[in-house]
Amino acid sequence: SSAYQQWYGCRRILTLLRERAPKLIIDGRQQYQQFGSWTWLAGTYPHPIMGDEQPGSFVAFPDLSTDRVSAARERSVAYRLMIDDFIPIEIMPGFITHQTQRFDAKGDLHRDDFRISDWDYLGWKFSLLSSISTAPFNHVINYIPARDSVEFRSFSKEDKAFFNYWLDFTDKNMSYLKNIKPILGQPMVGKCDGTSAILKDKGYIFIFNPNYRQLSADISLDNSIGLTSGKKFILKEIYPVDGEAQKGRLSFGEKVNLVMPGISARVFKIEPVLNNTKPILINSTGTVILRDKSLVLNNIKGVVGSDKIISVVLPSSEKINEVIINGKKTHFSQSGERVNCKVQFKGAYFPKAYSLTNYDQSFKGDSVNADLIIPQRIFDQLNKRKIAWPIIYSDDDKLAPWLAPSRLLLYIQIADPYREVKSKSEGENNMTVHPEPIRKSEYSLFIDGKPVELREAYNGVYPNVERSYLGVYADISSLAPDVLHKIEVKLPGGLEPGQFQGVFVDHVENEFTTELK
Repeated sequence: SSAYQQWYGCRRILTLLRERAPKLIIDGRQQYQQFGSWTWLAGTYPHPIMGDEQPGSFVAFPDLSTDRVSAARERSVAYRLMIDDFIPIEIMPGFITHQTQRFDAKGDLHRDDFRISDWDYLGWKFSLLSSISTAPFNHVINYIPARDSVEFRSFSKEDKAFFNYWLDFTDKNMSYLKNIKPILGQPMVGKCDGTSAILKDKGYIFIFNPNYRQLSADISLDNSIGLTSGKKFILKEIYPVDGEAQKGRLSFGEKVNLVMPGISARVFKIEPVLNNTKPILINSTGTVILRDKSLVLNNIKGVVGSDKIISVVLPSSEKINEVIINGKKTHFSQSGERVNCKVQFKGAYFPKAYSLTNYDQSFKGDSVNADLIIPQRIFDQLNKRKIAWPIIYSDDDKLAPWLAPSRLLLYIQIADPYREVKSKSEGENNMTVHPEPIRKSEYSLFIDGKPVELREAYNGVYPNVERSYLGVYADISSLAPDVLHKIEVKLPGGLEPGQFQGVFVDHVENEFTTELK
């Protein structure tokens, strides 16, 4: 009955299985997960989320998307397996998308067509890339839009191509991905995480920001990511903007600061670069023409309403007289080989994970006031999504905040949204402490002076799965566009400094334009 006896017995069973069925792939569970790497070798592998796959089986990262929640858990477990258990990448388990909750509000187990429309329309790409970046040999795909016929028909050709592209990416780049290593620590509130996959001083870097607020990720171009030599490198983004060079020609050992928007994943390719013979466009895609001391940049894109620094690294320090971007003469500055231009793109700025507040790590809570103007284009985006994804969701379906993605949601994000509650079990004298969700009754939300209903979100959908609590949110789809709305949030008492992360608008995707102000 000792731990050693349990491990020895498990090993004996695995040995006999391997002798009798040498091609068998063995998936071990529960206590087996604790036996470590020597048990997982030779055709077995550890569990991807160190528990049951059900969304209520683990403490959830506070996020309204179940696929991003599962992705954070998958990357966190992968970090543990790589760092603590020395797992070879060949047996690292992946976990793409999510399993559907199989218990209803009463806690009854369903074995029928329960919650068949459960595709996380806005979160699945983040989940897919999380698995690509940690477990390229074992992509466990949990859910695809196939159980519901309308979901199946509505899954676009472009999305199918995206899914297949990244699965094929692992096959084509396996020589690099065999060298995956964590580079920024494990997923957690307030920081970014990521992995690198480098071979002979070139390869890929994956960075994730599981937080709603914008954060920075600092990486060093040295052995910490797998580089061993070389003088100059070029870092190009391949997702979400394919081909966008970052920073310019970078030196070995140089530190690179990467800005990570909220709830975002970015993938980069890094490779050595020699002296450039053509202008290199930085921080945008498009074309560059150098002619008669003039720089002409075309098809330069940016997020609607955003400011952006566009740079060009010239082949030499030739003095530039003018810069024309998308047909518009633009102010610029030049320092040696580098030309910088600050541009502003037309439209009202309202990006993905739009934040109404500024984060303050000393703020303990009480109340927050903010202004909100929702551009008409955001409602147009939601209407287009409703046409592209015409699923009819029941009220029970809508308890999951990731469903009905044509809704506009206001998310009040609290890190670790629980209270420690003391209780005494019947017949016991000892007090026990357990976490209990901070209920919606402890919050209040007013918009333009009127109270607005708040809802509790659970990765396990229903309140009886308390450890999957995500916090509170409101449906603000009925607000008028292009009008100033006054937002007042009263927060629960007793929050720790910095625990309040902010108020964010969810279910918005970035839109891009080439039009300049």
